[in-house]
Amino acid sequence: MKAQYLHAKAIEVGLDGSVFVGNSLIDMYSTCGSLKEACFVFENLPNRNVVAWTTLIGGYAQNGWYQEALSCLEKMSLEGVVPNVISFVSVLDACGNIGAIEKGRKIHIQLVERGLEEDPSIDISLMSMYIECESLVEALDIFQKMKIRDVVAWSEMIRGYGMNHEGDMAIQCFEEMVKRGIKPDAISFTCLLNACSHVGLVEAGKIAFNAMSAFYFITPTMEHYTCMVDLFARAGHFDKAFNVIEKGACSH
Repeated sequence: MKAQYLHAKAIEVGLDGSVFVGNSLIDMYSTCGSLKEACFVFENLPNRNVVAWTTLIGGYAQNGWYQEALSCLEKMSLEGVVPNVISFVSVLDACGNIGAIEKGRKIHIQLVERGLEEDPSIDISLMSMYIECESLVEALDIFQKMKIRDVVAWSEMIRGYGMNHEGDMAIQCFEEMVKRGIKPDAISFTCLLNACSHVGLVEAGKIAFNAMSAFYFITPTMEHYTCMVDLFARAGHFDKAFNVIEKGACSH
C-alpha cells in the first residue's frame, strides 16, 4: 500500500515521467515483489535508460522470473541500450537458476568481447552460473584466470566442489586459500561444511566446525549448525545431530 501511495503522489505532482523517479518506483515495486506494477512503470517511461532496464532485469531475477530476465536483456539490446556490469550479473544469475548454460556461454563471449571478463563481480557471477549448471571445469577455468582471488572467489570455488560432490577437493581448496594468506569468513565455512556433508566427510566437518571459533574467532551461526545437523544425519549419527540442534537452539 505504501508503494502505491508513493506512486500516486509521484503522478499527482507530475513526476511519474521522470526517469529518476521511474527507476526508483521500479526498484521499489521489485523489492516488494510487485513485478506487474514494476513493469507498468517501466512500460510508461518516456525514456528508458540502462538503469531502468537493469533495475527491471534485477527485479525479475530477484523474484524468480528468470526467463523474463533473459528476455529483458534481449529486448534491451534490440532497443540499442548497452547493458552494464550489473545487467550482466543479474542475467548470469538467471541463467544459473534455470540451467541455461548455452545462454550463459553466449553472454560469456559477449563479456570477453567487451573486455568485462576481468571485472571481479563478473568473474564471480560466471563462476556461480557454471557451478549451478554443473560445469565445474568451466568454473575452475574462470577461477584460475582471475588476477585477484579474494575470499569470495575462493569460497565460491569451495561451494562448487561441494555441489559436485568433490569433498576432498573442497578441503584442498580451503587449505590452499589459508596457505595463500586469505582468511576464511563465515561463508567460507558454510561452503566447506556443506561440501563435507554432501560426501559424508564427518571428521573433516567436525574439525572445520571447531576451527571456526578456536582459530578464526568466528561465532557459528544457525546456518553452520544446520550444516552440522545435515552432516551427522546423512551419516546416520542421529544422536549427534540432535545434540547439535540443542546446542544451536541454546546459542541463539
